[in-house]
Amino acid sequence: MTTGWYCSKTFGSGSDDQRRAEWEANWFAAAFLMPETAFRRAYHVSANQAKAIFKVSLPAIEARARSLKIRD
Repeated sequence: MTTGWYCSKTFGSGSDDQRRAEWEANWFAAAFLMPETAFRRAYHVSANQAKAIFKVSLPAIEARARSLKIRD
């Protein structure tokens, strides 16, 4: 019996499919780790406040802020 997740599609190095899959995984991880409502509340105080609450890097905070269009 096999348990856990597996990938049923292989990707060539640097393929568009691979880049898309990686982008989707990163987007999901950011949304999962930094839910929008809580993120907006923390980021409104400061990026460093959000960093401390969510325990992620400052570049991750800035990327999430850009994805939510609360920072250019």
